[in-house]
Amino acid sequence: MQVFRQRFTGEAAPLSGQPEWMSRLLRGRGIDTDEKAEKFLHPSVADLHDPLLMKDMDRTLTLIRAAVRRGDRILVYGDYDVDGISACVILTETLRAFIRREGSDSRADYRIPRRHTEGYGLNEAAVREASGTYQMLITVDCGITSVREAALAKELGMTVIITDHHEPPETLPEGDAVMDPLLGDYPFRRLCGAGVALKICQGLLGLETAEEKLEIAALATVADIVPLTDENRVIVREGLRRMENTRRPGLRRLMENAKVNFPLSSEDIAFRLAPRLNAAGRLGDATVGVRLLMTEDPDEAREIADRLEESNRLRQAEEMKIISEAEALMATQTDLTRDRALILAGENWNSGLIGLAAGKLCERYNHPTVVLSIQGDKAVGSCRSIPGVHIWKMLSACGEDFFLRFGGHEQAAGLTLPTDRIGEFRRRLNAAIRESCPLECFLPVREYDSEMPLSEVTEATVKRLAALEPTGCGNPAPVFLARGAEVQECRRVGKDRSHLKIALLEGRVRMEGEARRAGVSLMKGTTLRDDRDRMEGEAQRAGVSLMKGTTLRDDRDRMEGEAQRAGVSLMKGTTLRDDGDRMEGMPLRDERALRDGIGFGLGDAADQMLTRVDVLFRPTLNTFNGRTTPQMQIQAICPAGAAEETEGDGFFLACLQEMSLLAAKEAQHPMPAGPALRPEYLLKERLEEVDPSREALGKVYQALRKAEDLSDPGELAAACGVSREMLLAALTAFAQLAFLRWEPEPFHVELLPTPKRNLEESQLIRYLRRRQGDG
Repeated sequence: MQVFRQRFTGEAAPLSGQPEWMSRLLRGRGIDTDEKAEKFLHPSVADLHDPLLMKDMDRTLTLIRAAVRRGDRILVYGDYDVDGISACVILTETLRAFIRREGSDSRADYRIPRRHTEGYGLNEAAVREASGTYQMLITVDCGITSVREAALAKELGMTVIITDHHEPPETLPEGDAVMDPLLGDYPFRRLCGAGVALKICQGLLGLETAEEKLEIAALATVADIVPLTDENRVIVREGLRRMENTRRPGLRRLMENAKVNFPLSSEDIAFRLAPRLNAAGRLGDATVGVRLLMTEDPDEAREIADRLEESNRLRQAEEMKIISEAEALMATQTDLTRDRALILAGENWNSGLIGLAAGKLCERYNHPTVVLSIQGDKAVGSCRSIPGVHIWKMLSACGEDFFLRFGGHEQAAGLTLPTDRIGEFRRRLNAAIRESCPLECFLPVREYDSEMPLSEVTEATVKRLAALEPTGCGNPAPVFLARGAEVQECRRVGKDRSHLKIALLEGRVRMEGEARRAGVSLMKGTTLRDDRDRMEGEAQRAGVSLMKGTTLRDDRDRMEGEAQRAGVSLMKGTTLRDDGDRMEGMPLRDERALRDGIGFGLGDAADQMLTRVDVLFRPTLNTFNGRTTPQMQIQAICPAGAAEETEGDGFFLACLQEMSLLAAKEAQHPMPAGPALRPEYLLKERLEEVDPSREALGKVYQALRKAEDLSDPGELAAACGVSREMLLAALTAFAQLAFLRWEPEPFHVELLPTPKRNLEESQLIRYLRRRQGDG
């Protein structure tokens, strides 16, 4: 199930020189004046804010200058992810350049804790060790919650500067300076840790030197999933441009191994470069990532980058193992019909990979997810969340003293707690989310910017959209809605047949599109692709002609028959119906071939064929044999008008259909043990109005046969003496049993000669009865 939702629904007065769809797109991103539009579409390093506007920046610069003049040794202490690695590179290079400029005997080094033995942030042992060598300690991308550790560093005689970007706690560490864009009145509050380090570079050495660090700051800004707006937009746009001509041999080798193509995009960082750089800290020592980005030796760069490539391959395999084991534990550790968060704990899972696993599971199940690695009497956890559930606030609601440590922001967080508190943690976190977050948060929402007819998907449109790059968090890639297009073709393509090639027709305009592993929904809540080896959903046209007297085709095989309704089920032994008459038929290909060729076989659940659809898409260009043509990158498809409401009959009927499809799927291919995201999770109150018993359904059917008016759902429900929900569920079930045919819009019911059928031949009735029994 999913909902299409427009990002901006207000008045879209045209911006100067922009078409209506671009004006709406920009206004949806808060760009509501010509001046803002110019700045957004043409960002410049001159748009970077004055670093002195950040709280404690002047104090930080003063302390650094004084330490360098005294010849103090300075330690930059970072984090083991891409942001921490990049922040270490920026600040360490900045300090060394300043030391050279001042001709000082000072020294600047860096240290990143080992994820598996030391954990996140400052730790007491590291502070004590550093105090024997260094007189100044500067944290980057961490430290805002390290109250005890900062106090210890001060007691041991070090000057302490905290620079971070995570959510500040009520009690701040007592550093000599504490910098965080979330403190004070800095104009842009969503810099990453490397972004804060870049501002120190700008303040200490000037804008020109800071520009040289933009390529490193861009890596961190995309990888840390902070909004690509304001300063971050400048950092990433200019950083990507500089990366293409980088003088850093390590970055060059990293891009070669990742096989990126120029011009670079934010997606290249997110899905190709960042995972390789992150592999250093996830499986070993993150300091090799710092060395890679800082080295000037091509041989050393090659050796480190190749090592990271192998680490990344090992990381991928181990990550998949954790996800598989976590899903197997769902049967005993969580229940999606009750819980508001997935909290999954396993013995000695790699703590460097649990964040990735949490992210994948959060995306797959659309629930806040916490993956915990049990390590003796402690459990180390990583959290990922969904829009509408501020995970840091939810953790805070559990009680800050409940954890040994925790920190993070709206969509991601980390924590450590005693193993014997995991059960109580489940109770507290679920209670906090249940009290604060409505059920609607758990309904997958597909957002789009504007409507766009297929005729406007041109090469000029695609080129105009390029001005919005870089896209990502806070500036999502533009998505458009085309209404009422006709599906001409839908087939599986690709080496592993996991992509879908779709051809749509709008008037005389034909447009091709491809859905790449996108979990594309082609019917109300029905997914065409599930993982890599199958598709589920209703028959997608498949060359089948459904007019009386025509031939049904399945690729090269065919069978003769007559059918007036699009109620053809493409499974062995199915029945074709012409009005009240029946005719038995059998496709000439077996069930497995049908699944591979035209979709996941669902038997009688396939009671409609997809003809006209609403499509969410991104315009792209396809170049073949020197010719460039526009095409669509398909994001989602639903029957025309079916996916834009969550309260009315359309959404309720979509849920009923989803239940039918699940019942058919489970009957033919039993699902593994454990919970799945069920439609009734969002419909608990409305489903209480539905009684799937023989007596209740019989009462409705008899009332339908006696009713004089079958054209008004409200009056018909009253005549049957049932709720609107019960009427809609009964009509859906009776249509599956061929007792009647009906249409919800405009509402129409037509009774048919009644065949002898067992009520549980209706997938919906079977599903409701089983779920009722489970309850």
